[in-house]
Amino acid sequence: MALIFVADLALFIASSLYPVPPSDVESVVNQAKGLVEGLSQAPLPVKVLLIFANNARIAVVEFVPVLGTIVFAVSSFTTGQVLSATAATTGIPSPLLVFAVFFSPHSWLELPAYALAAAQSLLLIYAAATRSFKFELRRTGVVMAIDMVVLFYAAFLESVTIELGLLGVPVAWVLLVPFLLGGYLAYRSARA
Repeated sequence: MALIFVADLALFIASSLYPVPPSDVESVVNQAKGLVEGLSQAPLPVKVLLIFANNARIAVVEFVPVLGTIVFAVSSFTTGQVLSATAATTGIPSPLLVFAVFFSPHSWLELPAYALAAAQSLLLIYAAATRSFKFELRRTGVVMAIDMVVLFYAAFLESVTIELGLLGVPVAWVLLVPFLLGGYLAYRSARA
């Protein structure tokens, strides 16, 4: 899983540094703006549900063997390209935009959740080859449920950040702490 997460970060960063063709910049930026503007006017609970639905849709597809790995790579690349196009139109360097994404706490939940889905997709392929598919399929259900909880909380943190603007980032970091602590305690109790 860690290797896939590192590959995700590398692809995301590399694609953010790769220039979007000038003829596509405006289209990419307008699509991203449309999503953000639609979210910014929605009430907080609706924001959470819209963001969660989008992220969950991506993650669920990433659990599908073979297809999931492809969607994972395309999603990482596309997200980096949105930053590249944004850099081209705003004059803000891509590395600074990448830093801003990494500074947002929801990113540290979303990115590993996507990597976990893609890793489980690969484990399903391996399980099919080693005849342990039934067991791995059951485990996939558990992993998917955990992934959905993580993505729902990430959507909440992202919504808070959008709702509160710059103030939302430190508030979201504070709200991340009890979630991580709860996750750790749940993990410890499951291992006992």
